[in-house]
Amino acid sequence: PPPPPAKVTVALVQMKVGADKGANVASAREHIREAVRKGAGLVMLPEIWNGPYATKSFPEYCEAIPGVGERPDPRAHPTIAAIAEEAKANQVSVVAGSISERGADGKVYNTSVVLSKDGVVL
Repeated sequence: PPPPPAKVTVALVQMKVGADKGANVASAREHIREAVRKGAGLVMLPEIWNGPYATKSFPEYCEAIPGVGERPDPRAHPTIAAIAEEAKANQVSVVAGSISERGADGKVYNTSVVLSKDGVVL
């Protein structure tokens, strides 16, 4: 692989989040595309961006998180799969902020996911 660039432009996304998970994901995808158009090599989404930032809302919006080295499955990981698709399509690394995760133990966690330019979980 080629050596990493000497400088990387980082885009920090701030976005309005509402109760509509699909609209939040669509908004994040557009923010990623806009950041890439402006030269970003790394895009960072905010904390709890796919649903309301309220702990009582976390169980409703949570989903499983893919493992390191995996490509997210749209059925099992719809939020992260959408962002992975955007990362790959735009060849940009993404720190997918954090979303509420339903762990294997059934508990809910606030989890951050990092995606490569190829849409693979790092």
